[in-house]
Amino acid sequence: FSIRAETTARQIESISMMQNDPRVAGSKMLVVDTVSKNFSVEFGGERKLKMRQSLLSVYVNKLARDAVLNDRAVLLTNRVASGASLGRRREVAVGGRSLRRFVTKAIHLTRRGTVVDATLLDRDDNRSTLSSSITEKGFE
Repeated sequence: FSIRAETTARQIESISMMQNDPRVAGSKMLVVDTVSKNFSVEFGGERKLKMRQSLLSVYVNKLARDAVLNDRAVLLTNRVASGASLGRRREVAVGGRSLRRFVTKAIHLTRRGTVVDATLLDRDDNRSTLSSSITEKGFE
């Protein structure tokens, strides 16, 4: 079962729809792909930052409530923005604190040429990293 939510309103509404839909009533996992995309598109830029973060918080809070009430795991995927400041490269998690306070574990993927690092982060920022190479056979 899937819902394609192309606006923030539809994305927020989809949680209620899911709770009332018998096809997903007993599901134990919910996957939300690119959780902050609609919020970033509709409320882009610094001027709309407060509105974007506020609505994103409302959405994630509803997801968390649904997860607790229905004993359902929630997997969020999101993109990370990269930038340079004072000659140093830095990465900023899109969604900021609005997402971070609801996340218990995060996997941060980075690529350096043919090497992919997968770093598992917990709420206390403890880190564990696994590196793999990409070859003709796939990951090794």
